[in-house]
Amino acid sequence: MAVRVDLSADGRIVEIVANGNVTRRETGWAVERAREIALENGLHCLLADCRQIEPQVSPTLSYEMLESSAFAFDSGIRVAYVYSGRWTPDYRDSVLDSLADVLPPHIRAFDTRESALDWLCDSCGSAA
Repeated sequence: MAVRVDLSADGRIVEIVANGNVTRRETGWAVERAREIALENGLHCLLADCRQIEPQVSPTLSYEMLESSAFAFDSGIRVAYVYSGRWTPDYRDSVLDSLADVLPPHIRAFDTRESALDWLCDSCGSAA
């Protein structure tokens, strides 16, 4: 499977890890599972580690998948999204420029897992 959902940071952060070619169906499953785990465990931080995903057919499709996933989480859950290192700079800029106009303050995009965890730990009181 290209997507897995688990707990990290000693069980204080819900983490989605995706790699390779990820479909809308897998993305939807991961978001639903992450929401369930957060609710079951009273957690308020989510790390979406997508460093290893392949580009979609177009930046627009990646943007749409990210936008719909991001808005599945209410403002009580902080979401740190680590975008793919496999995207070309133009592809990445196109996706992130589109997201910049729509992401609420509780959702941020990062280029490294470490910077994403730092933000989550600062805001959620978790230790990485």
